[in-house]
Amino acid sequence: MDYLIGVEIVEDTDEAMTLEIMLDYKRMSTMQILQRMFSIDRSMLLDLGKALKNMDTDLAKDIIAREKEIDRLYFLVVRQLKGAVEYQQIAEKLGIESQRDCLGYRIVVKVLERIADHIENIAKSYIRLSDIQKETQLDEFIDLTNDVVATFEKSVQALFTRNDEMAETVFDELKKVEKSHSDISKGLFKIEDIQSAILMKTMLDSLDRIASYSGDLAEVAINMSTEIS
Repeated sequence: MDYLIGVEIVEDTDEAMTLEIMLDYKRMSTMQILQRMFSIDRSMLLDLGKALKNMDTDLAKDIIAREKEIDRLYFLVVRQLKGAVEYQQIAEKLGIESQRDCLGYRIVVKVLERIADHIENIAKSYIRLSDIQKETQLDEFIDLTNDVVATFEKSVQALFTRNDEMAETVFDELKKVEKSHSDISKGLFKIEDIQSAILMKTMLDSLDRIASYSGDLAEVAINMSTEIS
């Protein structure tokens, strides 16, 4: 799939995979692709929690492989937005109500791409950590991952529905994540193995960045809801 230009996975379940030939970048709306990117990011995050809980490095490797699909979709959306900015007809065909929204969508697609990068980074760090410590207990990381998932879901829901009130609550969720990040970070100083501590700090910081990106999505949601009110 990596080298099949124009072929995208539009649905992937345990029972079937649906592919679509997308040589024409206008065949799917921008929102459909963003929703697909969110779905992949979310599944990667949820599986990350499972991998940490079950000490499953194979699942972590599968998470890493999925990041490539996000990259393909990212470049597709960037191509769409470039056309939408230049031509109103293309914007309308892509479901973009106003060309002013292109800036917001440009931020969103970059955020979704960066979130996938950080999930990949966590998975890679976890695999290296498991090589050092076969029975690593990461209960606090699992709890934090669950909180990050919830914050991410809320920010995206606020964005897709342009609900500024819901978006505002995301910042309250971020305070909880920041406290957990601080508490876990302090505990890392007690770990004797320096390499393990560094890998865990890398994982922790990436989780914190994902949460921060959720805040960025909430800000876009607020800005877009203001434009239509």
